[in-house]
Amino acid sequence: MKRIAYSILLFLILCTYNVKSQTYYPLVADSVHWFIALDNGVFGAGTYSSIFEYYSIGDTIVNSNTYKKVYKRDIQSLNSNYQAPYQPLTPYTLFALLREDTASRIVYTIILQNNPNGSNCLINQEELLYDFGLNLGDSLNTCTIGSGPHPCPEITSIYPWVIYGYNTNVFEILCTYNTQYYEGIGSWDGLFEEESTATATALKNYCRGADINCGLTSSVFEIPNTKSFDIYPNPTFGFIQIKSIESLTLLKEVSISDVFGKVLIFFPLLKSVQHVDISSLKPGIYILSIKNKDKETIQLSKIIKL
Repeated sequence: MKRIAYSILLFLILCTYNVKSQTYYPLVADSVHWFIALDNGVFGAGTYSSIFEYYSIGDTIVNSNTYKKVYKRDIQSLNSNYQAPYQPLTPYTLFALLREDTASRIVYTIILQNNPNGSNCLINQEELLYDFGLNLGDSLNTCTIGSGPHPCPEITSIYPWVIYGYNTNVFEILCTYNTQYYEGIGSWDGLFEEESTATATALKNYCRGADINCGLTSSVFEIPNTKSFDIYPNPTFGFIQIKSIESLTLLKEVSISDVFGKVLIFFPLLKSVQHVDISSLKPGIYILSIKNKDKETIQLSKIIKL
């Protein structure tokens, strides 16, 4: 009887760690931060020489597909274990684009810069970055698995887990070097990083939301873009003016979202100076996004509601 009970318990444990949650956790969203540490050159030593951040915000259109923009900058951890708080060291530069087919659970990327931390993803070409639609025993075929044939590309286990406070499904390969991919987040190695490089990287933190809630000591909205509109007063108690610096020749769309990307106010920009009532919003930080007729984000501004 005890043997039967033990067999049933073992069966349930194996099922638990080889069945992914039916809930899909999307990866591509606004206001997402990935904090990635770079190995000090001694592979497997567990110490790191530097840390950098990826940050996704704003959309663009490429070949009729909508992509999320991903920026990169160097940062410094003010904590000995590479956790928050973080101090930015360099300005943001546009690093890559992301798009997601949530029905198929697939994430695509276009890398725009050479990745010094190792990546088999080609530059300026759409590549398969993650396939979270795979099942137990399926083989990985993404640009993050490294150059050359993978010694054992089959997924050995899939199970629900919590990573940095966020629910995910873990896709694991137990091999010469173990690999973990996190649905909705990235991988153990980072976001775009190759998982078998001698110069190792590691995802040290992950956060969705405003900079202050993710441990950054200065604004994440220091993103290079051409400023076409003045937004004032800012901070504001309830009203703002959106003033076009250049002539307003094409219809623009404006949205105001919370730091989690939920659109709270949406309207067309029809005048060169437009008066906007945001008194219904609670005090806090909001994101004002202005898009052109092609749905491309042309300006992002942080608004503080008092």
